[in-house]
Parts: sequence; C-alpha cells; structure tokens
Amino acid sequence: MGAKAGKIEDILQAAATDAATPLREVVEMSLAELGDDGADVDVRVPETVATYANPFVLQSVLTELVGNAVEHTDGSGVAVGTTDDGTGITVADRGPGIPENELRVFETGEETQLQHGSGLGLWLVKWGVGRLGGDVQLDVDDTGTRVTVRLPSQLVTPSGDAGPDATPAAAD
Repeated sequence: MGAKAGKIEDILQAAATDAATPLREVVEMSLAELGDDGADVDVRVPETVATYANPFVLQSVLTELVGNAVEHTDGSGVAVGTTDDGTGITVADRGPGIPENELRVFETGEETQLQHGSGLGLWLVKWGVGRLGGDVQLDVDDTGTRVTVRLPSQLVTPSGDAGPDATPAAAD
C-alpha cells in the first residue's frame, strides 16, 4: 500500500507534457509493467491514435485498471481499446465486477467508517484521470466490468478510424 501511495503522490505532482505519445505505446508500457499478467490482454488500440496526456500518469492509471481486470478474472477475457470517438480508453473484463461498496465510494468520492474502499487502486485511477482533466465511468453488470477513461479532446489526436470499444472476446 505504501508503494501505491507513493505512486499517487508522483501522479499528483506530474507535470504536463507538450509532446504526443502513441496511445498504443502507453498501453504496451502498462502491459510490460504487469509482466506475464499482461501477456493475454487483447489490445485494440489503433497505432494512429496519439495522446498529449502525461504518459507516466496515463500508464499508471492503465496499469492499475488492467492489473485489476487480470487479477479478478482468470487472465483471459481482458481487453483494452479506444472508444468510438477515439478520445477514451476502455478496459473491459468478464470478471465478477467491482463490489457495490467500492463503486459507491468511488462515485461519491468520500469514505466513512462504514463505507470505504479496500485499497488505493480506484483512488489512483480517479486522481490520475482527474490530474489529466478527464473522467472515469464504471459500468458493471453480469457480463463483467467496463471502465472508460475519457480524456479532454485536446489531449487525444484520434485518426478517422478510431477503432471499436474494448469488448473481450467470448471465452473459448
């Protein structure tokens, strides 16, 4: 937990950048950070999409999201893709979903003695995306979890062909 708290501090202090980074490269750096845990993730991010978001912050957010998706599934059925308009990144899985109490805390943005999260992961995501000026949408149903990170349009240069939302392929 201490390491994650340190990463959150680094995220909150990260400077803006004026250089574009291919979004697929940021996703691949996140998967590399996960090592073998990221090996079976289905990446559906076009090579033509770039981002002006701080790559350290975005990579940290994606590493957290993909790591959680892999951890709470058998490692298969996890996908990362862009939204239809190309300004968002979606991490989807076919796992059991984020517990209701965690969702409530995430959505309200506050914890109490009776309602609190079990860790710092969702806070890292919320604060990291907030640092980039974006927002996070969590959708949980009986087919799994879909987390969409929307960035301000000026931070993404989508191609005319942004590609599909991330939807995990059906399990074989």
